[in-house]
Amino acid sequence: RSLSPTPPKFQAHTHHCCYSTEGSMFAKPSKTELEELYELGWEASDIPKDPKGELVSHVLRKGYQAGALVGLVAAPLFLRFGRGVPFGTPLLLESAHWALNAAGAFTLVSSGMLAYKWSGIDMPGFVDRAYRLRHNSGQRRTDQFSVAGMLVGGAGGLMLPGHGPTTGPLYRVAGCATLGCALGVLAHVGLSLVEQHGNGIANQPAKE
Repeated sequence: RSLSPTPPKFQAHTHHCCYSTEGSMFAKPSKTELEELYELGWEASDIPKDPKGELVSHVLRKGYQAGALVGLVAAPLFLRFGRGVPFGTPLLLESAHWALNAAGAFTLVSSGMLAYKWSGIDMPGFVDRAYRLRHNSGQRRTDQFSVAGMLVGGAGGLMLPGHGPTTGPLYRVAGCATLGCALGVLAHVGLSLVEQHGNGIANQPAKE
C-alpha cells in the first residue's frame, strides 16, 4: 500500500474506541488497528510501538514534575515563616519531605484524570498523542533536565546528615531528588526564555 511520506494531519480521536480491545489496557496496536492507522495515512515508521504506555509515562512524569515545583516553591516559605523551621539542613530536608509528598499527590491526580478520559480515547488517538509528544522538543528537554536534576539532587541527599527520625538515606535521596527535579524544570524554563530572547534580538531588522 502506498502511503503519504508525511505524518497524518488530523486531531486526536476522542470518541469511544471502536477497535480491538484484546489484551491488557496497555496492549500495543493489533494487526487490525495497524491497518486502520495505515488507512488514516500513518507510516509504519511513525507509529509508536507502545502508544498507550508512552502516554501514561508522560502523564506520570508531568504530575510528578508539577508536584515537585509546587513543593519547591511553597514548602520553604511555609516551613520557614509559618512553622519557624531554621535555615540550613533542617529546612532543606523538611522542604524535600513536602516536595516528595506533593509530587506523589500530583502524580495520583494526573493519573486519575487520565483514567477518567481513558475510555474515550481510541487507538488513533493514543498514537496521535504519543507521536506528538515524541516529537515535542520542549517536552523532551524538560524531561532531560528534570532527570539530570533528580540525579544531582539525589546525590546531594546522600551527603546530607539525617535530621529527625524519618530521614533515612533513601528518604533523603528521594526527597532531594524531587527538589532537583523541580530545579531542573526551572532551569529548562529559564534557558528557553533566554533562547527566545536571543532569537528575538537576532531576528530584529538591522538599523540603518
